[in-house]
Amino acid sequence: MLLQQPNQAHFLKTSYLLCYLLNAPLFAIYSLMAFILYKDLNASVLQITALVAIKPTVAVLSSYWSDYFSTSQGHIKGNIIGATLLGLIPTFFFPFFNNAWLLVAAFSIYFFAERAVMPAWMELIKISFPQSQQSRVVSHGSLIMFVASAGFPILVCPWMDGYTQSWRWIFPILGAVSLMRVPILLSLLNSFVEKEKNSNPKTRSNLAPMKNGWKLLLERPDFAYYQSIFFCGGLGLMVMQPCLPEIIQSNLKLSYTEIATAVALCKGIGFAVTTPIWASRLHKTNIFKYCAIVTLFAACSISLILLSKYLTFGIYAAFILYGMMQAGSQLSWQLGGPIFSPKHDSSKYTSVNVILVGIRGCIGPILGGVLCATLGSSVALIIGSLFCLFGFCLGYIGSNKVAILHQKA
Repeated sequence: MLLQQPNQAHFLKTSYLLCYLLNAPLFAIYSLMAFILYKDLNASVLQITALVAIKPTVAVLSSYWSDYFSTSQGHIKGNIIGATLLGLIPTFFFPFFNNAWLLVAAFSIYFFAERAVMPAWMELIKISFPQSQQSRVVSHGSLIMFVASAGFPILVCPWMDGYTQSWRWIFPILGAVSLMRVPILLSLLNSFVEKEKNSNPKTRSNLAPMKNGWKLLLERPDFAYYQSIFFCGGLGLMVMQPCLPEIIQSNLKLSYTEIATAVALCKGIGFAVTTPIWASRLHKTNIFKYCAIVTLFAACSISLILLSKYLTFGIYAAFILYGMMQAGSQLSWQLGGPIFSPKHDSSKYTSVNVILVGIRGCIGPILGGVLCATLGSSVALIIGSLFCLFGFCLGYIGSNKVAILHQKA
């Protein structure tokens, strides 16, 4: 178990924000991977679907990493440092990768690492800051990440348009920049004191994260209801994802620079403008209605992407809304554990978030890929939007009754 030293909060916040800043450029270029595969490597629908599905699916595996390197067992340094290094290693081999499946594998390892450290980071923030400040710290980190993610592709995409395959060298350069986080992390984690580990640790079952998560959902119906809202909204977004490269490249025929303007810049603008608003409302609003509003933004974003086949500007408006949605989603998802467990270890709640992201990632992209290949991208987008609308309805219908359970817990 971690113990906070005096005056630790300021150092944690500074380190947290610096790590986000150093990782943001690599995160930004990875967000364009589906378009890189489609444009430069002629990836198939199967490969695009696999890429989309892998990002949330590896979240299930990352829960085992988090469970093994449990913060209550004194392994937090191995958790965060190990996952950070693991996620960066494949980026240095991009100049030698000619097979799309190798890039899909590198993508999966990077996002596995990003998910794996999340419960530990949220626990560090929870023990270092009062609840009223937690959303502010997390929102500042997310804001830095997405503002940098919005601006950086605008700088590099003209090079990617002018110099074919230049992305092969951009990835290892940005991997080296992200690697600069490691000394900061070592300094931060060495400043925390850990209680002595149990000399006789319990044997862990391979199904332990799943069993513990299921038990927690049964014990906390309010938390289960919160997850159901997120599951519907996230499933709708996952159904949409395999259709995006086809719509943006085949129907709209956008260059890398135009893709960066829509996907990165517009999304970043929506994220940056609304993050302070979401952060100020998180602890003042019924958490279930808060999540309902997030899923409503998701439904509207998908609808505008559908209209972009007829109105080109719709794609830019869609991603502004998508960024607004993502700002609220990031906060409520990352701080879901501390919100539902303000006085106890929140990492097990965050781990449930991660596992359910993986489960819907196993379902949504496959469903979206099948719908796109058989019935067309328009049908897939409509069904994705309906899932989000259902999540919106869940957030309002019955949310007051569940909120009473949340207050009693």
